[in-house]
Amino acid sequence: MRRLRGLKDLVVDGVQEVSGLVQRAERAAGDRVVRWMKPVAPLDEVARGVVGVREVASASTHLAIRGIAQGVRHAGELGIAIAARGQDRAVERPAPRWVDIAEGAVNGVIGDHLARRGNGLDVGMSLRDEGRVVELTREAMGERWGGSDGRLCVFVHGLSATEWAWSISSEAFHGAPEVTFGVLLERELGWTPLYVRYNSGRHVSDSGQELAALLRRALTHWPTPVRELVLVGHSMGGLVARSAVAHAAEAGADHAVWLDPLTDVFTLGSPHHGAPLEKFAHVAGRVLDRIDLTWTKVSAEVLSARSDGIKDLRLGYTMPEAGGEANGDGVLDDLRLGYPHVDGVRYLALGTTLTRDPSHPLGVLIGDWMVRVPSSTGQGSEPGRRIPFHSTQVIPGMSHNDLANHPDVYATIVRWLSEREATPSDEAAARDAPGS
Repeated sequence: MRRLRGLKDLVVDGVQEVSGLVQRAERAAGDRVVRWMKPVAPLDEVARGVVGVREVASASTHLAIRGIAQGVRHAGELGIAIAARGQDRAVERPAPRWVDIAEGAVNGVIGDHLARRGNGLDVGMSLRDEGRVVELTREAMGERWGGSDGRLCVFVHGLSATEWAWSISSEAFHGAPEVTFGVLLERELGWTPLYVRYNSGRHVSDSGQELAALLRRALTHWPTPVRELVLVGHSMGGLVARSAVAHAAEAGADHAVWLDPLTDVFTLGSPHHGAPLEKFAHVAGRVLDRIDLTWTKVSAEVLSARSDGIKDLRLGYTMPEAGGEANGDGVLDDLRLGYPHVDGVRYLALGTTLTRDPSHPLGVLIGDWMVRVPSSTGQGSEPGRRIPFHSTQVIPGMSHNDLANHPDVYATIVRWLSEREATPSDEAAARDAPGS
């Protein structure tokens, strides 16, 4: 019923938003005609009169449309309430995987709107087990993970995704549909995998703060002593993971329960310096808005409706920036502030290119289609903006999504883990030297 209510509200909100957009476009077109006619005295008054009558008619029409939509909302709510009678609302039944995937996609595109409106399609932030929300109590987690040896690996998905993204191409890569990095780490090395689902349309900094709070609650009630904790983030998930650690470090002792055992943060194809498509959308929106034509204004408004999470990918924002505005009003604004990595934690970044030769001009230009190598490895052209990862690696010849389940990526994660375990005495030195 949660999803049904959310879908009903989303459709009604969509009708009302489109109605408002059309009305604003009509008003802008009328204002433009009046401005054009102003120098021609005989036509000035006529234009004003015609435009005024048209605005009254338009306002009446759109008021009726929005009123009908609101009536549909109330009628739909009544129908859902009747249908829900007798059902146990406290039990969330796992949805088919395709429903989860579709919901994750919607959250990525308009998740900020869903959160502001309290829409039932907002997935929030939670740990998931086979699609179910994990209750963060010692009893519930003990029943599921009472045999954990205290080494936890937390997986954070990317934009417009859910934890099911870690299963991408499992059949092709591993010969079995259920195999993921988490399954392999548990089977081969004894790590306990935990999967996060979150609303990727919200600001990365908000998701990072919520992830930090989620980990604090989960590890406070974890059924066994936690010896080691590793975060693995794909795409936006890598930014959210870095943000969570930074938020926790700022908060201090309250988050020691998970910061103390945290050893590594792995980012896979994360846009630490931004993603080209969002950079283009940002520039296009600003340019279109400056052109005094109805269609360009409408196009700019439609572009600006993309979620806060998507906008954060322009430059890889991970924390609240100057003035609280992560994206700036100018075309080329860069408001990022420097947030140091946390001592005692290794940060490792992996990127890829579609071409098997990473130096191929096409690979250099487009990277993995979504993120270019200088961004995924934190290098960039500005020395002051470079991110001091302890180790970086480029594995060419795969797509952006392949990074979430490719055997070569898994082998790299295992190697990084084994290197840390094999050379604990060199850890301090490695923390102070950005590797490559």
